[in-house]
Amino acid sequence: MKIGDLVRFAKEHSIQAGLDYCADWLGVIVALSDNSIDIQWLDTANIGETWRGNSQYNEHWWSTLDYEPFEVVNENW
Repeated sequence: MKIGDLVRFAKEHSIQAGLDYCADWLGVIVALSDNSIDIQWLDTANIGETWRGNSQYNEHWWSTLDYEPFEVVNENW
């Protein structure tokens, strides 16, 4: 993954109990380091698609998972 990639939550993530709401989220990576990733999510549920704002996911969070939480949909979107 790199800055500019279009991503979504991996199926392994969105099938977890209570996380089905994020199954169709799409976002763009706006910042990336070894310790964190910032994604700006697109709100596709509303008319006129709007950006939700940035969400930061850090190593402390993803290191607790036994799967990769994100997958690339399109490189350099």
